Amino acid sequence: MDFGSKLLEARRARGITQEELAEVLGISRQTVYKWESGITYPDIDVLCKIAEHLGVSTGYLLGESEQIPTLAACDEKKSTVLRHFKMFSNMIGGATFLILLAVGLLVVFCAWQSTFAPVLGVMLLLIGVFAAVILYVIAGLRHEAFIKENAVAISFQKEEKSREQRSFIAKIACGLSLIFIGVLLVVVLGILERERLLLIGVGCMLLLIGAACYLFITAGILNELYADPVKALASEEEKKRTRSATDLVSGIIMSLATAVFLFFGFAFGAWHPAWVAFPVGGVLCGCASSLLELCGVGKSENGEEESEK
Repeated sequence: MDFGSKLLEARRARGITQEELAEVLGISRQTVYKWESGITYPDIDVLCKIAEHLGVSTGYLLGESEQIPTLAACDEKKSTVLRHFKMFSNMIGGATFLILLAVGLLVVFCAWQSTFAPVLGVMLLLIGVFAAVILYVIAGLRHEAFIKENAVAISFQKEEKSREQRSFIAKIACGLSLIFIGVLLVVVLGILERERLLLIGVGCMLLLIGAACYLFITAGILNELYADPVKALASEEEKKRTRSATDLVSGIIMSLATAVFLFFGFAFGAWHPAWVAFPVGGVLCGCASSLLELCGVGKSENGEEESEK
C-alpha cells in the first residue's frame, strides 16, 4: 500500500478522525485528506510527528513494514497516561488542600484564649506545609520521569472529550459552591460579633477553600490533558519553566503572609485581624501568576508551522 492508504489504516486503527489528527498536527483537515488521497505528501519532520502520534513507525507509513497498529495497544497507552495524570493531579491537589487545612487549623486553635493552643496550631501548620512540600516534590519527580521514560502520543475522541468537559464543569461548579458556602459562613458568624465563633468560621472557610482548590487542580490538569495531549506530554520543559517562575513568586508572597500573621499574632495577640494576610496573599498570588503569563514568562518565542510538499 502507498503512504495515503497506510495513513488511513493507521488513523482508523487509532479511532480518530481527520479533524482530530489535523488539530494535533496544527494543520487543516483538507491537508490530511490530500495526504490520504495521495495528492500531496508531508515532509520528513511532519511524517515523524504523524508516526509518533499514531503509534507506528515511519517505515510502516512508507510501506516498508506491514505492521498493523491495534486499537487495544493504543487504549493501553491511553490508560497508562490517564492513570499517571490522575495520580499526579491527586497528589498536587492533595498537597494544596493540606496547606489550607493546616492554616485553617491554626486559625481555629487561635480561637481559644490560651498560650498552648496557638503554639499547637503553629506546629500543625509547619507539619502540614512540610508534608505538602514532600508531596509536591514527589509528584514533580514522578511526573518528570514519566514524561521522559514514556514517549507516548495519545488522542481522545470527541465523546471522551465531551465527557471530560462535563466532569470539568461539574467540579468547577462544586468548587465555587464550596467557596460560596465558606464565605457565607464567615459573614453569618461575623454578624454575631463573637470573635471565637468568627475564627472557627474562618477555619472552616479555609477548609472548604482547600477542598475547592483540590477540585480545581484535579479538574484543570485532566482537562488540559484531554484538550491538548501533545502539549501536556511533549512540552513539559516549557511548562516547568513557567511554573518555576510562578511558584517562586507565589512562595515568596505566601511566606511573607505567614510571617505577617505570626508576627502580629505573637507580638500583639492580634490573631483575629492578622488572618487577613492569607486571603490577601492568595489574591496577590493570582495577580502575580496572571501578570507573569501576560509578560510571556516561560512561553516559547518561536512557533513552528507545519508544511507539506
